[in-house]
Amino acid sequence: MVNGAFAAGAILFPGSGALAAATQAVSADAFVDSIGVNTHISYTRTPYWSRWDDTKSALTALGVRHFRDGVFDCTNHSLREFCVHFAELGAAGLTGDFVAGLKIPMSVVTVFPTQVGSAFGTFEGPNEYDLSRDPNWFADLAAYQQQLYTTVKSDPAIAKYGVVGPPIGHLGNYAHTTDLSAYFDFGNLHDYPGTSNPGTRDNSPIRRWADAARSLNGGKPNVATETGYWDGPPDKPLPAAVMPDAIIARYEPRLFLEQHKEGIVRTYQYEFIDEGGDVTSVYDHGGLLTNDLTPKPQYFALRNLIALLRDPGPSFSPGTLDYELSGSTDRVEHSLFAKRDGSMYIAIWLEKLSYDVGQRRDRNVKPQAVQLTIHGSTDNAATVTFDDNGRTTRAPLAFHGGAASLSIGDHVVVVCLPK
Repeated sequence: MVNGAFAAGAILFPGSGALAAATQAVSADAFVDSIGVNTHISYTRTPYWSRWDDTKSALTALGVRHFRDGVFDCTNHSLREFCVHFAELGAAGLTGDFVAGLKIPMSVVTVFPTQVGSAFGTFEGPNEYDLSRDPNWFADLAAYQQQLYTTVKSDPAIAKYGVVGPPIGHLGNYAHTTDLSAYFDFGNLHDYPGTSNPGTRDNSPIRRWADAARSLNGGKPNVATETGYWDGPPDKPLPAAVMPDAIIARYEPRLFLEQHKEGIVRTYQYEFIDEGGDVTSVYDHGGLLTNDLTPKPQYFALRNLIALLRDPGPSFSPGTLDYELSGSTDRVEHSLFAKRDGSMYIAIWLEKLSYDVGQRRDRNVKPQAVQLTIHGSTDNAATVTFDDNGRTTRAPLAFHGGAASLSIGDHVVVVCLPK
């Protein structure tokens, strides 16, 4: 792995149904480390600029360790303050994936990591250049990506840093690409689910994007540098489907869990703050925070998921857990995580569509009766259940003869098993 930029996370988990043998857990902290958010530090008409200290506080309180933004010429007086803010995030323990647009010269690329200090994590190729009006968009994109990768890897001062490939903005445009995987360490997806739930099994948006992207990304592991949902006024339809915050709060933990299950090395939420209040713009309704920095339910859902599973420390070898899910397990998904103290966490959820966008109504997914059987200690077991406000409720979980009854719906339930 290049410079430790991305923690080991490209591991497939069991999906649903009964488990008959011991299951290998994955580091809970590796999952936490797979979570990132998009920021726009240079947007001077937003709180990123006008309320920077409050923005930084909200970002660090979220518990996320990674952000995505752009490469800037830090020697330019008008841009210097953006680089100062990046460095502040680095000092707070966050690292960035920095997009290099086609107009960024290599002379800026080579010095940028030293200018932002510990905030630097990876370079990324040009963003959604297929949506530009350049008639030679792929040829120009390929030439720049090759130049970016060659420049980084040939410079001993920055060769240790990872390079993420360019994302394509429209799924159909992958048909006009060829394999550029020789010029990046990680492929890139913008696998927005649109109107679907995060992990539709029969036609998963994650798999659909990953399959299409093979023409460009080859066999390289993928990063999703953008994904997420939009909220907004239901009586004023935006140019893309929108959903109530309560529904997005259900989807938020599931989105990151599903991405990780599918082997996506890191996933960046788009985005951290609403860019404005325009009811006709999706970009003003994709944030975890509103434009006045009010946290949305999805902010709390993600913060609570991170807080529950974070476990910073040195690398370790997670153990196994012998467990089974039985009963009504259709569409029931689960992932097993371990912490360094030997405790285990089973995230379980019903991966069904929660909202009917056309009818603008909650589908009120009916919970399913699931039995969890564990062959081992179940002392002091508990469940942590997420709700529509992004909050969590912890309750003791009673096992009888090694089995416990669970009601699993479209909210994530985490079974916590102390060592």
